[in-house]
Amino acid sequence: MTKTTTYQVYYTTAKFILLICVAFLIPICVYADNKYVQFTNTSGLSNSAINCICQDSSKVMWLGTWDGLNAFNG
Repeated sequence: MTKTTTYQVYYTTAKFILLICVAFLIPICVYADNKYVQFTNTSGLSNSAINCICQDSSKVMWLGTWDGLNAFNG
């Protein structure tokens, strides 16, 4: 096998593997039940730009913004 032929075989195999992976991932992404809620200043957040997020031992989420620290308990 020449170098070009070997490259073509690897390239074709890589494309096939990528196609198989994408074919299996698309249904997983489509049927995932992800729910997102956006919090802003009007919903009680001190600033819309969140710099850091931390969760303590009592499962309270602490959100650090430029204007202060916010607690979210779900």
